[in-house]
Amino acid sequence: MESEIDLLRQENARLVAKNYELEAEIAKLRQIIEENARRDARVEELEQKNKELEARLVILEQSSLVTLQNDKETIAEVLPEIAVSDVDLSNAVVDQRNNVDTRTSEEKEMDAFLV
Repeated sequence: MESEIDLLRQENARLVAKNYELEAEIAKLRQIIEENARRDARVEELEQKNKELEARLVILEQSSLVTLQNDKETIAEVLPEIAVSDVDLSNAVVDQRNNVDTRTSEEKEMDAFLV
């Protein structure tokens, strides 16, 4: 009978120790659950902010496109198209010089003499 009581005490001590281990594990798991909940809330917050920023970006892009279109229309109004036939290019070609040799004949003779 005494040995049976000793065995039951040993079993009780083992179960109490196991209970403490399980309570510690439960405390760790609760902490992990709380951390996960905070992280999930932060992820949700960042996803919402991302959606808001994407919406702002779309608005800015649309505004930019409208501005570009308005600029093009303004330029078209201010500077009407000029046809190539309206521009006189004949003098532009004639006025260009061949800059290869612009020395006078006297300068050429002097150079030949000095060489």
